[in-house]
Amino acid sequence: MQRNISREFARRGITNLTKYILINTHNCKACWKCFEQCPRRVFGKESRFFGLHKHVIVVSSENCIGCGKCIKECPHKCIYKNFLAAQL
Repeated sequence: MQRNISREFARRGITNLTKYILINTHNCKACWKCFEQCPRRVFGKESRFFGLHKHVIVVSSENCIGCGKCIKECPHKCIYKNFLAAQL
């Protein structure tokens, strides 16, 4: 089921997600607090446009256990609980 959900999100252009969270990379200010708090190493760092735009990305969605530490820690509110997965 997770594979189908991920495929549907990718079709819609949403790729930074796990079963439990979604990331709005446009609002990410690269403070890396979520990266540091994640106990399962779900996140990675990405730099685009010669370092002008940096943000977190999901690199291991299968490792996410839904603990919510990243959501609580993000000061820019760009990580959300994934309510959309239940609707697909």
